[in-house]
Amino acid sequence: MSARELDYWECFRSRFLREMATYLPEEVAKFGKQMESYVDDNSGEKAVLRFTDGSIAEADAVIGCDGIHSRTRQMLLGDTHQASHATYSHKVAYCAVVPIADGISAIGGDKTNNQCTHMGPNTHIVSFPASYASNHDKSLSTCVCV
Repeated sequence: MSARELDYWECFRSRFLREMATYLPEEVAKFGKQMESYVDDNSGEKAVLRFTDGSIAEADAVIGCDGIHSRTRQMLLGDTHQASHATYSHKVAYCAVVPIADGISAIGGDKTNNQCTHMGPNTHIVSFPASYASNHDKSLSTCVCV
């Protein structure tokens, strides 16, 4: 089945965040902050966020984009919750970005121009077209996970 039929989209996280932020008023999205604590009493009012730089903000929604060792997730779920302390999975991903023309040469146009996943014993390969370069040239991004 073609990715065109799956409603599946994939992109680089940095580009996704940058593009999402362009649709918001400048004062809404704050990057580079470290949340120290929050209060959300489920009353329907805004959550109150306190940051390590001493600033305070109110929000209708809180989205923590702070990675695998997420302090936001720990605060939300509590320090004793299993998901609050992610551990190494012993999986490795090797990623590469190649010009789209090289991808077409290697694996064909249909697989190059659509998200494609190859599954095998103890490994899988994911490839997808992506606009990676600053000039928005189309590239093929491939991750091999073992």
